[in-house]
Amino acid sequence: MLKAKGAKKGRMKILIWTHHPGNVLGEAIDFATHGQAQHAAFLRRNGLIHEAYWPHLRDRLPMAAELPYVKVFTLRDLTPELAAAFEVQFDRALAAHIQYSVGDLFRFLFNAPNANEARTFCSRYVMHTIMEVCPAQLWPLVRCMEGDWVSPRDLFISPQLVPAEPLQLIS
Repeated sequence: MLKAKGAKKGRMKILIWTHHPGNVLGEAIDFATHGQAQHAAFLRRNGLIHEAYWPHLRDRLPMAAELPYVKVFTLRDLTPELAAAFEVQFDRALAAHIQYSVGDLFRFLFNAPNANEARTFCSRYVMHTIMEVCPAQLWPLVRCMEGDWVSPRDLFISPQLVPAEPLQLIS
């Protein structure tokens, strides 16, 4: 089984794809967000990618074809205790069966309010998970304190995300 090398013990990573092979919504996301980033997710300590992706939230193995497009970041000032809290939150979210919502992508385009927390899209999930686990001073986008308007590009340009070593597959 292949897993991602780079998931240091005690450190959660944030992943942002500049291109997402196989993602049919990628071009639309590029258009709506002015390019630079198409998808956002987390890298768990166990080397699995934790993501909101159609049809629902999931953990999955990384694919070699996507690695050239994945940018890896750490959250500035993340403590080992908070990193451990992310793992707990990931498990809770998986148990809640959160659905991916293509409709919410359109809601995002038109600044319409979110209907509920049982459905989401990738960058919104990343931001809301960070907001759930971390104090506000660690949030990558302070403007999201009221609302959920966050795209993969918004996360990509945040100064709170510190570039980390690229992902590599290990067996």
